[in-house]
Amino acid sequence: MKKMHVEYELADETTGTVRILAADKIAFEAFARSHGQPVEDGPKALTYMLFAALQRTGVVPTAADFSDFVTSTLLDLAPSQTAGDEENPTR
Repeated sequence: MKKMHVEYELADETTGTVRILAADKIAFEAFARSHGQPVEDGPKALTYMLFAALQRTGVVPTAADFSDFVTSTLLDLAPSQTAGDEENPTR
């Protein structure tokens, strides 16, 4: 399975890379549905998954607001995927 990572830069000059987990993807889906927005890939989905991952890892406070994160905190992001383990997980 390929693993998704996002490299980020924040307004306070914090930079890093975080792995996007299933929990972050589910958080985006819940956010989109609760705001009447389509659940589809794109910049907003990626940004929300990053937001959820940074909250999960403690980089961004859990009480932070997504709109503020987009307009005041996040400067840039770049997704990437890495190959997963070569071993067959069904063994």
